[in-house]
Amino acid sequence: MKYFSIFLILTVASLAAPAVSLATESPMAAESSADDAVTADAAEFSHEAWDALLKRHVNDGHVDYEGFLADRKALQVYLDALAKADPYDWTRNEQMAFWINAYNAVMIDAVLEAWPTEGVLKIGRLLGFIPTAGVFRQKHQVAGTERSLDDIEHRILRPRYEDARIHAAINCASVSCPKLQSFAFTAKALDEQLDAAMIEFVNDPARNQLFSRPPKLSRIFKWFREDFEREGDVWSYVTEWVDPASRQKIDPQAKPKFLKYNWDLND
Repeated sequence: MKYFSIFLILTVASLAAPAVSLATESPMAAESSADDAVTADAAEFSHEAWDALLKRHVNDGHVDYEGFLADRKALQVYLDALAKADPYDWTRNEQMAFWINAYNAVMIDAVLEAWPTEGVLKIGRLLGFIPTAGVFRQKHQVAGTERSLDDIEHRILRPRYEDARIHAAINCASVSCPKLQSFAFTAKALDEQLDAAMIEFVNDPARNQLFSRPPKLSRIFKWFREDFEREGDVWSYVTEWVDPASRQKIDPQAKPKFLKYNWDLND
């Protein structure tokens, strides 16, 4: 019985929180498929179907999952395109847009697979009641390889591109996450889209309380501190994105605290 208890504790610990490892994966070229159906040219790959779905079913960050369910076939067509894509020789912006959109589309699909659900940590609960991070570790076919959401975020997006704005663009289907945008990210508009997403996230009082004493920030800035500290400390990074009209109210020497994270579904 003692050994079973130890096993249970270790199992729960391994599943209870999303991974934040910066481990890198093998070179992308090694994973590309020789399948003739693979879409290798970025010019041939389109995010328009995903963009249409987002415009139809996302309103100010609130997701109409019932609407996505009704459009499940259209979503599946886009997921199939993601599965066959071969983005390894695309430009940096083409790759980043691809992986951001892939993360968000796969997350929506994972919620639909478990529908109805009250939150992502309730998907695949251990023993039926213990919250886990299983949804982040489920495997999905993306770019010719079985990958999890953790793989996309922690083995591709974060270490490969080293752009902290990514955290404002990917969405974990939860209330405290940065809002899911009602558009697809594209290579042509990527910098403007990432800037807009980070500005919205930082200045959203539901996610960051910049003017409280002390300020209270999203736990994203704690969990991924190293991503925001490449050119300074976390608070300095945050204040760069504050609305200029409110910047004079900011205490540059403040020592922020971090808000509790709400994992309830963003519907």
